[in-house]
Amino acid sequence: MPPVYQGMAMRAEGTPVLNVEPNAPPEAANSRLDLVQQLNREHFKSRSDQLELEARIASFELAARMQLAATEALDLSKESTETHALYQTGDKDAGIHGRQCLLDHHKFGFSLWIAGGAVKRGLTHGNTDDFGYESVEKPVTIADFHATILHLLGLDYKKLSFHHDTRDEKLTDVHEANVIREILA
Repeated sequence: MPPVYQGMAMRAEGTPVLNVEPNAPPEAANSRLDLVQQLNREHFKSRSDQLELEARIASFELAARMQLAATEALDLSKESTETHALYQTGDKDAGIHGRQCLLDHHKFGFSLWIAGGAVKRGLTHGNTDDFGYESVEKPVTIADFHATILHLLGLDYKKLSFHHDTRDEKLTDVHEANVIREILA
């Protein structure tokens, strides 16, 4: 997938995501968002037949809300004492890894949870090393995961493409992808 649709890396030390913290109190940011939403609605009133404009406005507003929520969602100081102890965030040697586990995953080994949509119940597929760094059992690529999700949606990932810049691209990128049949119900 193009970078615009890919995940965002987070740092285990310092600010988890650069350039996302608002430079004003949350009340000011919320007021600014409310004002922009009001202006967008006024602008859209005389152009209500332009569905692309409505979609673009909704997309920008969602991005703004996500940015406002990200700072709070990534604030590990709000985690309980028990959670910090469990992840050893205060430990000099293990702390970075503990904070990273609370914030992110690694590109060579990742965990996710899916349910419904013809996926087997209670199944664990694969395993990572003791550090969660790398897949050591039944590795799955991002392309495999995308192919599986598309399959579950009833789409043939081998035929599905979109035009980007000057060429057609697949949602599974240029990598060979396989549906993860073991997880299918």
